[in-house]
Amino acid sequence: MFMNNLGEIILSTGGPPDAAIYLVPILLVSNCAGRVVGGLLLDILGKWISRPYFMLFTCIGTLIASILSAFANFELLFPATILQGFFFGVSMVVGVA
Repeated sequence: MFMNNLGEIILSTGGPPDAAIYLVPILLVSNCAGRVVGGLLLDILGKWISRPYFMLFTCIGTLIASILSAFANFELLFPATILQGFFFGVSMVVGVA
């Protein structure tokens, strides 16, 4: 939902129309980082912590990012975008296997 509507979210928070040029790459890089970090953590800690706990951590992180996105002004949209992308990437790793 967040990724598909990022342009409209930027406009609704009072940001300039060309801010998507900066926020979309930030979202994509944080998504990639989430997949890499999530995979590494799952490989390293997967022996001691079960997969449902990783998914719980991912859901809590996504909830925090969604709440931050829902009440964000344009300045808070940058950290919200990073968190949304990161935890979406982690959820792709944790939920697939």
